[in-house]
Amino acid sequence: PILEFLENSKNGLYSMMDEQIMVNGTDDKYLRRIQQVHGKHQYYVMPTRRNCSDPDPRNCFGVLHYAGEVFYNVKGFLDKNRDSLHSDVIVALGKSKSELIAELFNPESSLNKSNQSPRRIPSKGPLSPGASTTRRSKSSGNTLGKQFKIQLDILMDNLNATEPHYIRCMKPNDEKRGGLFKSDMMLQQLRYSGLLEV
Repeated sequence: PILEFLENSKNGLYSMMDEQIMVNGTDDKYLRRIQQVHGKHQYYVMPTRRNCSDPDPRNCFGVLHYAGEVFYNVKGFLDKNRDSLHSDVIVALGKSKSELIAELFNPESSLNKSNQSPRRIPSKGPLSPGASTTRRSKSSGNTLGKQFKIQLDILMDNLNATEPHYIRCMKPNDEKRGGLFKSDMMLQQLRYSGLLEV
């Protein structure tokens, strides 16, 4: 449910951020859009001076993550999500003396040409070298949110293709004391990690 709130392709927080970038929106418009669409959502938390540590809670929104409420200040969100390098920087990095850097930023490199079909393009971000993403349209930018979603999808595909074995670490108390187990806290962690269904 929380992942749907964040990732939903129609009105998830990531897609709403990408939408604002496409229409040259502002951080304030993004925040208003979140409040308009998700104001009554179970995972949205309206910031107040009591629950938000930011000096101006009017610039914030809150998300009820599995670990508790987290507040985000939207100032600079859209700029950070654009994650764009100036073309001069890309050209300079493509001409680097370091083979690795030159390969990563050279569109003609063998890293970027591997495993491509005609409808796929190399990612322009922190994905693994040679990873590719499907092009949706020529004008769509590769924002940080899109890169994150692509990486998360790749990770989930890899995890689903394996039989992983996990060791769960549980936080038994807030006091960080040995031998003290708070059952409510442990139950909440078990519930949010999905272990109660197992």
